[in-house]
Amino acid sequence: MLYSKLERNKMKILVCGNGNVTRKNGKICLHHEIVRFLSELHAMGNKVGYATVVVDEKNEKVKNLADGTLPDGIVLHGFTPWSTLSPLKKCFLFLPMFLQIMRLTLHYDLIYCYYPGTLTKIFIFCCRLYHKGFSLYVRGEMVPTATVIQDLQEAEFILATGRQLVLNIYPECKNCDDVVPMTGIFQEQHTLLPRDFHTPLEGLFVGRVERNKGVYELLDAAEKLQQMAIPVHFTLVGAYHEEFQKELEKRHLTELVTLAGIASSPEILAEYYQRADFFCFPTYSEGFPRVLYEAMAWSLPCMTTMVGGIPSWMQAEKNCLALEVKSAQSVINAIVRLTKDPVLYQQLSMAAFTTFEQCCEKFNANGSHARQLIMKYETKHKEKTCQK
Repeated sequence: MLYSKLERNKMKILVCGNGNVTRKNGKICLHHEIVRFLSELHAMGNKVGYATVVVDEKNEKVKNLADGTLPDGIVLHGFTPWSTLSPLKKCFLFLPMFLQIMRLTLHYDLIYCYYPGTLTKIFIFCCRLYHKGFSLYVRGEMVPTATVIQDLQEAEFILATGRQLVLNIYPECKNCDDVVPMTGIFQEQHTLLPRDFHTPLEGLFVGRVERNKGVYELLDAAEKLQQMAIPVHFTLVGAYHEEFQKELEKRHLTELVTLAGIASSPEILAEYYQRADFFCFPTYSEGFPRVLYEAMAWSLPCMTTMVGGIPSWMQAEKNCLALEVKSAQSVINAIVRLTKDPVLYQQLSMAAFTTFEQCCEKFNANGSHARQLIMKYETKHKEKTCQK
């Protein structure tokens, strides 16, 4: 009933992303969850555009950056990656880019921006020029500068990843809600899995393999655990830089740490979760990552830093072990605790799955990110109509 109602309300929606998509063999590739989100907006009968930076595969240092392709019917508005340009080229290209963004701002009914992001800032500036509303999808922590506060205050509504981020944003924007996570994990059937140790112990990380996700701390921990004669193997699933591969080889860690790249399908990703003994996520900053939902769905004991929106669902010593930011020693300590305390291991596994069930109850009631976005927009504009 809800879906058919939304199908009748056709709009022109522009989603402004804050990451790269890659042009590979003539196709535009992006993350499969963004594909799902855009496809559902389009399936409701809306005209959907996606504005983002487009990188050619030959110039991209990241391996396996994207695992889905741009859906039919979605209009791509691609922009050149600014950081790769010389100062002279930036001068020549800025005006055409700015004029394109101005045109797009006028063309679309709903401007929905991933926040923060460089492209997003320009779209917000153009919305201000035209006195046009914009809405934000806040995905991570922000430094509360005067500009950031102004952006939050002027947004028509905000969807944020995690209750903790919502609470942080609420003083500036009362129309802020916890977003339905962009993951299909809540539509799948999961049961509590019996968990036990393997030899060597199998640790799993899923996410972009880059320094601010804490992966260098994982390397330090792997080295130290080897010296302590504690057999642990780490699998890192996600896009990675060539430099990280070289770092592995330099440290002679290729047998202790496997770079798996992005899983080519949800089924393959599920296999990584099933084979793991624990999930390790030592990130420096975050909203609430979808990978923690996925790890809990597979009954994995979790260890994570408690940054950004992560405390929205994760509670130290109850459903996870807390890691210190930029601390390989805290990773080592958490792993040693698990190896020495099988009762704790089982408790964390069961608590993780219980938390996932609570997430299912909350988020399934709200449908999906796409439906939530449309409903928020319609509610806001009905309020405007009533006020007039």
